Amino acid sequence: MTLTRLSVLEQSPVPEGVSAGQVLQRTGELARIAEELGYTRFWLSEHHNTPYLASAAPEILTAHVAAVTRRIRVGAGAVLLPNYSPLKVAEVFRLLHALHPERIDLGIGHATGADPPTAQALQRGTPRLSAQASERAMADLLIYLAGGSPPGAQESVRAVPLHSGSPPVWTVGGYTAARQSACLGLPFVLAHFTNRPDGGDVLEVYRHAFQPSSRLDQPMAAAAVSVICAETDPAARRIASSFQLLRVRIEDGSATCIPSVEDASRHTFTKAQQAGLRQARNPLVVGSPERVHEELNTLSETLGVEELLVTTICHDFADRVRSYEMIARAI
Repeated sequence: MTLTRLSVLEQSPVPEGVSAGQVLQRTGELARIAEELGYTRFWLSEHHNTPYLASAAPEILTAHVAAVTRRIRVGAGAVLLPNYSPLKVAEVFRLLHALHPERIDLGIGHATGADPPTAQALQRGTPRLSAQASERAMADLLIYLAGGSPPGAQESVRAVPLHSGSPPVWTVGGYTAARQSACLGLPFVLAHFTNRPDGGDVLEVYRHAFQPSSRLDQPMAAAAVSVICAETDPAARRIASSFQLLRVRIEDGSATCIPSVEDASRHTFTKAQQAGLRQARNPLVVGSPERVHEELNTLSETLGVEELLVTTICHDFADRVRSYEMIARAI
């Protein structure tokens, strides 16, 4: 399948020495750049108690980004439903849709985006991660978005604003999200950058189990992938070294920000760390525009998707911008 659309999955990485306020302003700046480069959509992720990523509230960043851009689709990639009331999510995104008609997307995930103690604090001690709870929450959300009241709720309970319509709903994740998305007749985004490279199997599950719905009559899938692109392969590997050091620090619990390339150059990776990076669950595409073009097109064909959402994490904002520029021009 030919790669025809590129989008951005923005996680608002926090480089060493940069404030969260600066990071979030740069997120808006990056969205404007992505719009001018022709990216299809700009999604914001959700992470909690993760000091090196500033995107804790994708719904707020969606409002900010939509306000500073004009055409690009904007949305959550994803709102992590276990952390919220389905009614609240429906009202937030009906409101966003009313403010920015035909520009908002709602991606839904079923993880918590947090470690267990943080998840417990988010959910106030009431875990919502069972398969049954996840299915019920998703069903309720879709009913509220459509303007109805789910079973068990009083008929007077509706998501406002009324008569506003609602945005398209996607699910984001791996096998569990793929199965749920297929059963509900929703589009699906494979979180390729967080899962083992068995994405083809996940997408086959989605396509095989897909049931047409009023929202979608045939399967529609995309994949989110980590990419760092620079003028040459060595330059890209150098920039990516800060991300590799971040991975090591995430594993040992010491990650507080995105380290600089200089820090990475001074770090001596142990054999165990090197082996861990080679076996990392989140594959990373690194290289020149020519190499990235080849690898992304190969990935698109292998997975059978026409759209990739690109996420680039490195220390320098200028390097991130150049990476997105080169990717857009290469594809």
